[in-house]
Amino acid sequence: MKDLIDTMDANPETVRGLLVSGARDWPDRPFVLFEDWGVWSRRDALEVALSAAAAMQREGVRAGDRVCVILPNGPDWLRAWWGAALLGAIVVPFNPSFVGRILEELLETTDPSFVIASSPVSEAPAKSRYISPASLAVPSDTPPILSEINGDSPHVIIFTSGTTGRSKGSLTSNFHVINQSFWMAESGDVGESDRFMGDLPLFHMAALGNFTLMMRVGGSIALRTRPSLSRYWEIARDCETTFGVLVSSMAAKLMQDPPSPADRDHKMRFFLSSPLPPDPAKFVERFGLEGLCTGFGSTETSTALCKPLGQPVVTGSCGQQRKGYELRIVDEDFNDVADGERGELLIRTTRRTQMSLGYFNNPEATAEAWHDGWYRTGDLFERDAEGNFFWRDRLKDSIRRRGENVSSQEVEREINLYPGVLESACVAVQGAFQGDEEIKAFLVIAGEIDFGDLVRHLDGRLPYFMIPRFFERIDELPRTPTMKVQKFLLKERPAGPAHWDREAVGITLNRSSAVANSG
Repeated sequence: MKDLIDTMDANPETVRGLLVSGARDWPDRPFVLFEDWGVWSRRDALEVALSAAAAMQREGVRAGDRVCVILPNGPDWLRAWWGAALLGAIVVPFNPSFVGRILEELLETTDPSFVIASSPVSEAPAKSRYISPASLAVPSDTPPILSEINGDSPHVIIFTSGTTGRSKGSLTSNFHVINQSFWMAESGDVGESDRFMGDLPLFHMAALGNFTLMMRVGGSIALRTRPSLSRYWEIARDCETTFGVLVSSMAAKLMQDPPSPADRDHKMRFFLSSPLPPDPAKFVERFGLEGLCTGFGSTETSTALCKPLGQPVVTGSCGQQRKGYELRIVDEDFNDVADGERGELLIRTTRRTQMSLGYFNNPEATAEAWHDGWYRTGDLFERDAEGNFFWRDRLKDSIRRRGENVSSQEVEREINLYPGVLESACVAVQGAFQGDEEIKAFLVIAGEIDFGDLVRHLDGRLPYFMIPRFFERIDELPRTPTMKVQKFLLKERPAGPAHWDREAVGITLNRSSAVANSG
């Protein structure tokens, strides 16, 4: 094994190279701590990757092939990811909650040659070959034959929210994934003694970026299947994690819990929190932290704005321009606006492969999202004289719920298939906590409707987090003269007499089954 490691390429701009250098430099150091499957060292990780790559190669996987991965966080996910990374194949990870037409469309868009899932996927294209996760775990005496790759080589297709239509697959290079780790290493002074709380799903860029961060610096990851806020500090203590990521309303919910000795009975140093909690100083003091980092980015750009650990918090700001990025705030004619004025944020990188290579198999969406080489975020920002950036609003119809991006169009399409629904529009409304959004659906209906039955109709057609909490019947949707729905008016509209809250009648949703309880 050592002779093989010594001959393998350790390009630090590729996931393959990080696996090799880790096994070479820190062979016995703990790397991944699982909930139920023990611990993998750096040497274990490369051996696992080599066995998985050999198994995938026997199935016919080659460099450049698209390999769809539909699995939860765990050793099977890592085998699939790392095996493909060694071969130079392109990983296409899907949320395992996706079902029905949404899953069919994602598979149609990416047209993978191989699918790795817990069981065969009926929605997969006929040409796709199913690979069992168990087959990747079988040790191999014959190493795989590896093709040449570099940082610019495509590595993964990560799906975005699909703000105005279908979700879009962002084609992402090795360097783009690893680039996310650079600012975190510098911002939090992260090193080999740190351990990351890996509770975000690995089909998101934030999780992959922080995974590669620990691969680079020699630290370790406590890999979890999902966040558990009710046991967060207990898990942090037991796993001896030193930093983590808080998204959506996670920070606010941690603050809501009654003070406890567990608040400081841990080794956590800092969080990357987006958004920041309402009172960052109070959060830091209560939980005994060194501080908080924050930033702004997207699947397409990685983190373009950041506030490192050592810099003071500027209220409402998500940071300053990061090295390697160019930023503009422009009006509707793409003219730069003055400091203090609101406009759309555009992003460009000094190295092209530092950001998305475009939307896979979707040239129209790619052309719409990029303007003269600048990526259009669809977000309204302001910048002050000191270079701090402030997010103000969305131009797009994306909804952020339970840490997941939701396409309103995809939800509306399934609602419109229900008998009696003439048309619908879904918007984000404020949830119980800062940064937490709920989905409200406005419906134009012919005749009567049973909203509880509508929820059951959506069960199995949508992931649990995409099913609206609120529904309201209205006579007509507000529209522009060109007949576009004015969703901002729906967001501002107070709840009327026809407003219906499924949780108020005892209908709650979870991962295992959409309609968990029905009152």
